[in-house]
Amino acid sequence: MSYKVSTIIAMAKDERISLRISADDLAVLRTAAKEVELSLTEFIIQTSRDRAQTILCDRTEFVLNAEAFDEFTAWLEKPPEPNEALRELFARPRPQ
Repeated sequence: MSYKVSTIIAMAKDERISLRISADDLAVLRTAAKEVELSLTEFIIQTSRDRAQTILCDRTEFVLNAEAFDEFTAWLEKPPEPNEALRELFARPRPQ
């Protein structure tokens, strides 16, 4: 089972991108945006963001065979060797 945590942060829209695009490409984008009831800007932003996240996800997720997965999880479950940084961390008072 995998878990994904997302945080949504509202940001001001104060940046601008200027593109040169063929008339045919523009027509396709406008038609697609209309089909999903989005403005052209919303459509371009949403689809390019989705594609960018897919590309980046490929760089941060990995697949392991069963043997490598067992080795990886064993490594994760192995307690760390005690050190000064850990002692300091666990000595800190917990927030209420």
